[in-house]
Amino acid sequence: MTTEQDLKEFFDKTFYAHQFKDLSKLHAIIDKMLRLLEEWEFITRENNDKDFASADELGKGSLKATLVGHRVAELYLDPATAFFIITCLRRATQKLLSEFSFIQMASSCNEMRPLLSMRVADYDVVQEKALQYSDSILELEPS
Repeated sequence: MTTEQDLKEFFDKTFYAHQFKDLSKLHAIIDKMLRLLEEWEFITRENNDKDFASADELGKGSLKATLVGHRVAELYLDPATAFFIITCLRRATQKLLSEFSFIQMASSCNEMRPLLSMRVADYDVVQEKALQYSDSILELEPS
């Protein structure tokens, strides 16, 4: 698949599309995901530099994975998780790094869900430890 139109036609033929039934809504979801992947710099779209495109040209722009996007796909990473990790690593330049930094980052990924619950009695101990490592935490502490 090299164009947006090819991608949509592929998804139109899937069992998911058959069950979902609303292809226009499915296409809107695909468009949203493509915008996110482009914003996160995992893909590039050709023909995006035009100020005006005719109706015939819409969806004909080619999609190409960036070097990072290609690596994310090779590793079978969820793009949202990959973007989260990249964001944390960019913050790492301003932090005092330790093993805890990377453990905290990995444990904050969506794949680690559901979050563990905490007893009220343990809240103060956890807050104290979080304060102790606040200089090395790559992701903001959860509420």
